[in-house]
This record gives sequence, C-alpha cells and structure tokens, in this order.
Amino acid sequence: MNSEELQRIDIVEVVGETVTLRKSGRHWVGTCPFHGGRVQDFNVCKETGRFYCFGCHSKGNVVDFVTMRDGIDAESAMQILSRRLGVQP
Repeated sequence: MNSEELQRIDIVEVVGETVTLRKSGRHWVGTCPFHGGRVQDFNVCKETGRFYCFGCHSKGNVVDFVTMRDGIDAESAMQILSRRLGVQP
C-alpha cells in the first residue's frame, strides 16, 4: 500500500468503529480507547489523517491506530487496511 492509497482511508471511519466520535469544529473527539479515560480527550483530524490523545499522548496515523487497537505489527495493519480498500498489500 502506497501513501496515496493510505490517504484514501478515512481515519474517522476506522476510529469510529471502536470509538464513539462527535464532530467538534474541524476535528472529531471521543474517549481514548488506549487508556480508558472518561473525558473526551481523544482527537481525530480527518484532514491530516492523524489522531492524538491529550491524556495518554498516544498519536499517529490510521496504521498506528490499527496497530495499537489490535495489538499487531504495522505490516499486519497495512494488510487489514489494504483489504479494506480492495488493493494488494
């Protein structure tokens, strides 16, 4: 999967499968799935394709999110995301 294909993946959609997100200005916010907080300190930016938690400081792109969420390596996360797009990893 190249960077163009990676940019086609909607990070809000992927994160939204795990986290209940609500729109807040240009970003989406919700509770962090990584540290179990109760405050909506988890921020997702669709424009940049990045996420950040102000509580535990987890951050990254959609590959990083899938890696952390599923407890897998980056190569396996890329395969999952490639299948999602219908392209060869």
